Amino acid sequence: MAALSTRLAPATAPASIVVIEHDFKSAQAIRRAVAGAGFDVRVVETAAHALRDPAVNPACIVLHLCSCGADAIQRMSDLQSQFDVPLLVFSELSAEETKVQVLEAGADDYLSKPFGMRELVARVRAILRRARRTPVAQRLQVGDLEIDWRARRVYRGGNEIQLTRKEFQILGCLALSPGEVVSSDSMLAQAWGSGFVHYSQTLRVHIGRLRHKLNSTAPAKNLIRTVPGVGYALVTGD
Repeated sequence: MAALSTRLAPATAPASIVVIEHDFKSAQAIRRAVAGAGFDVRVVETAAHALRDPAVNPACIVLHLCSCGADAIQRMSDLQSQFDVPLLVFSELSAEETKVQVLEAGADDYLSKPFGMRELVARVRAILRRARRTPVAQRLQVGDLEIDWRARRVYRGGNEIQLTRKEFQILGCLALSPGEVVSSDSMLAQAWGSGFVHYSQTLRVHIGRLRHKLNSTAPAKNLIRTVPGVGYALVTGD
């Protein structure tokens, strides 16, 4: 099956960026930088406030990890479940283990403080570009798997499969070249950006979750093939 080309969805109104930051000085610096880049910006103090505020309707969330409270990973999950938009996390913590936990929880990017405002804005733009990238074809059928790109829905054997936004993004990397091996580096770059091409374990975690969900309706046929040391492929044959 021929690979599908992609294009960027047409730009519309300025994207709305929600900044979750409890430190006033830092929040205002981020607000000025992001608004100065042409985005609409709304600042809230904590993740809990964002979840409760009906006026929060972001295209992207910029989150200070310390604004999540004690259970940061659960708060991240709550934010993604409610808003289903790209999530950029920043923190004073620079340990690789922290970055891995945040990325495995579904974040799109991670910045360690201190960082420059120009870099922050560049990363926001990059994750929005990745989120807006859609195939030319609206639907794709690969065997008993059907993908509705615009509605962001996936069906197998007629049964809908609920995927997270990151799982859908990873499936899209494979579905754009069905039957072909897609390198891990390529998938990491497409899903998280070129700065995360060495986080192969993070990709494996997400692939495992995706594979489990895809196989839940047809366990006899594994749709994702692992090519050790290279990458993954979406199986197209019987």
